[in-house]
Amino acid sequence: MSSAPLPSRPRVAVTTSADRYDQLAGPLDVAGCQPVELACIEVHATDQTVTEEVRAAGAAADLVVLTSQRPVAVVWPDGMDGLSVLAVGEATAKAARAAGATIIGVGTGGGLELATLLVSTIVDKRVVYPHAGGTAQAMQTLLERSAAHVTAHEVYRVAPVAPGGDPVDAVMFASPSAVHGWVSARPFTGLVVTAIGGTTSAALREHGITPDAVPDRPGFLGLVAATVSKLREKETSP
Repeated sequence: MSSAPLPSRPRVAVTTSADRYDQLAGPLDVAGCQPVELACIEVHATDQTVTEEVRAAGAAADLVVLTSQRPVAVVWPDGMDGLSVLAVGEATAKAARAAGATIIGVGTGGGLELATLLVSTIVDKRVVYPHAGGTAQAMQTLLERSAAHVTAHEVYRVAPVAPGGDPVDAVMFASPSAVHGWVSARPFTGLVVTAIGGTTSAALREHGITPDAVPDRPGFLGLVAATVSKLREKETSP
């Protein structure tokens, strides 16, 4: 498959929250696409009292489990020095490492895979698990099977929002919430539709849409690559 930039400069909707836009817009631009900011989610941090409790628990714990990079900025804006982290995805690991944490393991297939792969690491350990609202139960249950103690707190909540009406040729989704935001205002007619992983793909199927492409491993760069590949295929097909 060619890696040359797409000559047609297709317009690709970036549906993540505004703070994540640049992480997708840059690679899209390099690949010859025009990124279009059409945020379909907003992120709301929980009460400051909760984040203070999580920071205190993290300082006393053996491990912090991160399934997203968002808790790094929400809970530890001043750094994670002295904390050991199990991270889902290279982007999450990179954010925690930049904040000063020691990364002891990285999973690339989602939170449940991380817990399964590294279950021996958390045996008899005190674990802190900061998470998004409505996403914790399966992961928390798995952690509690092996850890001595699990402190799980909702530290932010993701809310779907309707995107703008700018015309696009493709749309990328990195979360089920973004899918819900999109369908509240726009159809998928004529668009290349891609999803970051299985959970987001399932959200699309709930609305009758089968994604045109899903990367083998969840991640922003993989999502961009899958989208560009599908757009290239569409351009070169008879």
